[in-house]
Amino acid sequence: MAQTSARRRCPGIVDLGLVQSTRGYLPKAVSHYTATWVPKNEFETFQPPTWPLIDAREQIWDKEKLRQELITKWQPIVAQGVPVHVGEWGCLNHTPHARHPRLDAAICWRCGRSRLGLVDVESPGQFWHRRQRPSDVQYEDFHGHKLDRQMLELLLAG
Repeated sequence: MAQTSARRRCPGIVDLGLVQSTRGYLPKAVSHYTATWVPKNEFETFQPPTWPLIDAREQIWDKEKLRQELITKWQPIVAQGVPVHVGEWGCLNHTPHARHPRLDAAICWRCGRSRLGLVDVESPGQFWHRRQRPSDVQYEDFHGHKLDRQMLELLLAG
């Protein structure tokens, strides 16, 4: 799988007082399920998403694999005092709801315990958090907003 520049450490910024930003779109077979604009070599498998995921090389993607890919690789730069921020994460709105929250909960769980910052963006378009609601989710009203209770419970349980 190719590594995009958004997921590479920049050790040259250690003494500059800057924040390193990365993305949490892994595994792409789950986060970008059905995305036609992603190069095929970036997908771990082309099977419908599951969580945990077993990719085409029979590697298991679970909380520990996410820890290795999204947390451990950043620890050397964090240890040198560079704040690291996961600025984008989520799933394309075609990812079945039953798969999406488990992945997000795993990312939150890992980021929260690693001193990496995490932002839940609310962006219109094909990636969904609150605005682009998949049809297989039951929402409840929460102060005029639609709340995905299942997602909230998973994130709180971490």
